[in-house]
Amino acid sequence: DPDKRRSYDRLFWGGEPRAETVDPSIVLDQMESKLFDEGRKELFALLMQNVSRIKAELKVLRERVIAEQGYDSFLEPAVEARAAEIVEEFVSEEMQRRALHLVEVATEMMLSQGVAKRNDEGGVRSLRNRLDAAFRKGRMHGIASALELFYERR
Repeated sequence: DPDKRRSYDRLFWGGEPRAETVDPSIVLDQMESKLFDEGRKELFALLMQNVSRIKAELKVLRERVIAEQGYDSFLEPAVEARAAEIVEEFVSEEMQRRALHLVEVATEMMLSQGVAKRNDEGGVRSLRNRLDAAFRKGRMHGIASALELFYERR
């Protein structure tokens, strides 16, 4: 499948396969990092095309932060909360299909590395959920990164 091949090539983290045993937790951490970065880049790029939306979101954040603490600052918990509120507004069906596809390819890669056993349905489901969560967390970080880029303290 050419589409799976492209996804695999994008997510692959190293050179040639090695004969030595690699700690599965390290492999999983690396894959989570790759998926996080894919999600971050996706939403960051999307928001960079809509500067007026970034400025509108900064206005909402600024009002909330000032109401909460009495002065303006780039308050991380407020940014994360706002990103969680709005992330779904940006995710199209095509983007969701792409994310599901990447998570599926990543899951297959992790199974081939022995991170979980194929016949362990609960383990596979847990692995898939963990990889999906990394991608979603990356998307929210992409929103936060775009907001931070345009933030100016007043």
